[in-house]
Amino acid sequence: MFIFHKAEPHGTLQNNFHRCVESLFEKTLKPFAEITVHVIGDFQSFLLAKEVFKDLKLNDLVKLKSYNHQALEERARPLLNPLLRSLGISNHRFSDPLFFISTVLHRLLPRNISKLIMLDVDLVFKSDIAGLLSLFDKFSSDQMIGIARENQPVYRHVFHDYRKNNPGAKIGEPPPDGITGVNSGVLLLDLDKLRCSDAYNSMFLPSYVPNLVNKYSIMANLGDQDFYTLIQLEQPELLYLLPCGWNRQLCQFWRMDEFKEVFDLFYACQGPVHLFHGNCKSNLTSLR
Repeated sequence: MFIFHKAEPHGTLQNNFHRCVESLFEKTLKPFAEITVHVIGDFQSFLLAKEVFKDLKLNDLVKLKSYNHQALEERARPLLNPLLRSLGISNHRFSDPLFFISTVLHRLLPRNISKLIMLDVDLVFKSDIAGLLSLFDKFSSDQMIGIARENQPVYRHVFHDYRKNNPGAKIGEPPPDGITGVNSGVLLLDLDKLRCSDAYNSMFLPSYVPNLVNKYSIMANLGDQDFYTLIQLEQPELLYLLPCGWNRQLCQFWRMDEFKEVFDLFYACQGPVHLFHGNCKSNLTSLR
């Protein structure tokens, strides 16, 4: 599933989507007819998505399903209100319910969809997506969300006040012992487990997330990623941490004086890289 919204013809978003889809299907050995690509967005963006699939000669081989963003948001908003009030930012793109929609897809999608891989469009695949799908089999009985750690010291900044008031806290510390926060550019969602989980669904009660925001003094600004990071703090048993090679983030925005000494401790990624994530508008052209 992709969120592909407010795309313009031949614009950056469409170019990223084209590159991502092309690399994904170049690497996959799975019969294309067995793959369904779900797209959330406005009607014009979906037409552009269809053009991408047509250009790549995939339109007759892959099932492409659209979800109107307004209809989905209307259904999602009552569920998301506690998150939007406490983690959303007024007049900021991450205040849009779309940036939190992944957290409630288990309540929105048909029950015959049991597992879902949700992807940002600024990705380039270097391995077969079947390898990512296989990681569902590594989930423990409690784990229901697959997500990689954040490769930058962004949560060192986001939890600045909490760290100041709680010396020695592991929040915002680098691997292997620190709690780095997570990055939602690649998500594995076991929708069946999420539907049945009291632990997870209780997080949408009116006071739950607001209380966590106060507890950790979080300066939220990254949509669903902040929510999943709060889960890492409060209910880490629900998360399966993906190998960093399945979300190799390229952003180096936080390589600045304040974090220069620790940056590479966060940025390091050992092992093979299966997909690159061009967050912070990183250049992906040379990776095609």
